[in-house]
Amino acid sequence: MAERIKVQSNLGQKPDGGYPLAFYERSEDHPDGEAYIADDKVHEVAPTSAVAQALHNGQLKEASASAKAGDTFSPSLNPDQQVQITQDDSAGDLEDRYSKAELQALAEARGIEVKAGDTKADIAEKLIDSRDSE
Repeated sequence: MAERIKVQSNLGQKPDGGYPLAFYERSEDHPDGEAYIADDKVHEVAPTSAVAQALHNGQLKEASASAKAGDTFSPSLNPDQQVQITQDDSAGDLEDRYSKAELQALAEARGIEVKAGDTKADIAEKLIDSRDSE
């Protein structure tokens, strides 16, 4: 089986309750030969260059490693709980401990701006910078 990653739309719900098309690609590397993402569910896709570009552009976001295909997005972190970022933690520690989706949820819960093109490392660094300014 080819390598798979878990992603979901980062575009949000439309006012009519539907979801915009976040990503579509035909490739034999994807399950069933294509990836079609236009909902709030987690999808397993091949890490193609088009998927990488959609992640970079903010159309897609990585789902938690524990998420299963078909799940709706629910980070394993509860952003309302106080997650301690100690003085000993580095950005790399946060990257190892949490998925990009979890870091994004944590940053947003703390009022830290996360831009569409931010990488997992960028978000972890913003969290460390925020800790240092407290």
